[in-house]
Amino acid sequence: MNVRTVATVVALVAFAPLVAADSLPKVEWPKVDGFTRGEPREMNTRTGGYTIAYNSTDEAAPVVLTLYFYAGDAKFPNGGESKEAKAELDRVVEGLKQAKDAGIYKAFKETDSGSKPMSDAKGVVKAAWKRFDLIQEDGSPTVSEAYILGHKDHVVKLRVTYPADKKEACGKALASLLAGIGKALE
Repeated sequence: MNVRTVATVVALVAFAPLVAADSLPKVEWPKVDGFTRGEPREMNTRTGGYTIAYNSTDEAAPVVLTLYFYAGDAKFPNGGESKEAKAELDRVVEGLKQAKDAGIYKAFKETDSGSKPMSDAKGVVKAAWKRFDLIQEDGSPTVSEAYILGHKDHVVKLRVTYPADKKEACGKALASLLAGIGKALE
């Protein structure tokens, strides 16, 4: 490949049209008791979209969840049981490896995975899911979870973090937040 070809490819990728956040399907993301919900922040990426931060207001269960909603590289099947959802979840694992290599985490280990319903309600949407034990740069043990599912041909990614020593309380708080998000995706 010559220099002109490389420059053309770089220009096409660099100047590819961004997907505007307002072109995504409308979803009424919930306000959930026990959490503050931030305003949507547009993602300046080729696949567009936005993020919303949810932060627990309970110091006994300090859950932080970041919701990402964006267009994938192709139409993304609904739910979390597709090969596309699993591939997107593999990208999360790769991101954690890169964070470890960059020194953000001292260690990480996948501890559980599968297909997880967003609540206990019958017929609720399921997400591809993985849980990780992390050791932060400062030595503090942390739990990180990732949920991936499709909604109306787009990607919903949830990244969750909480202290390992508060796993039980955080799990209960997280369940109510996931149920609210799952309901919004019905």
